[in-house]
Order: sequence, then structure tokens, then C-alpha cells
Amino acid sequence: MDEGHDFRAPRVIREYNVPVDIDGQVTTWDDGQMGRALLWPAEMLVGARMAEWTLTVMQALGAVWHDDPTLRDAEFLRTALTDVRRVREVLKALEDELILEARHSDEIAKTPLSWREITDALQLSSHKSVSDRYEKLASGEGDTKRGELLGSRIPAARTGHDEEEGQQP
Repeated sequence: MDEGHDFRAPRVIREYNVPVDIDGQVTTWDDGQMGRALLWPAEMLVGARMAEWTLTVMQALGAVWHDDPTLRDAEFLRTALTDVRRVREVLKALEDELILEARHSDEIAKTPLSWREITDALQLSSHKSVSDRYEKLASGEGDTKRGELLGSRIPAARTGHDEEEGQQP
């Protein structure tokens, strides 16, 4: 167990610590902590939320790694579980969008990825499950919260609704 870490409070202000190595967006601090700058467009509010949720996920991972006492704190566990779910939901919505884009074609361009390439990237055993998922998404049967989760305006034709959805959350 590592008594030196407080995983509940992010260390945004590090006034007594000194960076010992800065390599691009990754900084290593003199107390053994590491950080990475995450960048996203300012108008993409889901980026800020995702960064907050991911910070909680990383704190929970560190707590598990160090067998930290916060793992017995109900509030910490509730927050960590909630933020793990939030990250998973956004990643699933993003994966759905990427599958749609990977198979999108128009009169100028062919589909960017084959079913096999998508299946390999997702490490699935059969392209049938990906093509079935694509068909549901393309027909609007998929997750209707994709726009909300991604904080984007997904064209109505791709959601099965009459209006564009997904105002900035």
C-alpha cells in the first residue's frame, strides 16, 4: 500500500514540485507523478467532461495499483464507477460513429475501411457482428444518445430522427 498518494484530489497546482523531464506533452515530476496535456477544440465541451472523467478513472487505476485506502471509501467508489461508465458510454458512441464513417462512401470516394479492417481494429472474431451493428446504426436503430454523448451534431439521416440531435451538453 502506498500511503503517499491522495487519489481523491487532483494535483493541478504543483507549487512545491519540479518537473524533471518534459517530453512533448508528457511531464515527469520529482515526486514520481506523470502528466500528459490533453488538447481538444474549445467548442467541444465533451472534451472537458471526458478529461475530468478520465482523471477520475486514472485516480481509480492508481488506487487499485497501490491498494490505496480510498478503495474502501464509498464516495470515491461511487464517483469512480460513475465516471468509468461515462467514459465507456462516450467511447461506445465514438466507436459507433467511427464504424459509420469507416463504411461511408459517396460518388467520389470508396469506403475507407473494409469489413475485415474494421473487425481487425476492434479485435472481433467475425465481420458479421460489425456489419450487423453498422446496419442498425445506419438505419437509426442504434443508440439515439450518440449526439448527446459525443457533444456533436450528428445528421438526422444517421440517427433515424427528423431533426439533427446532440446539442452541446
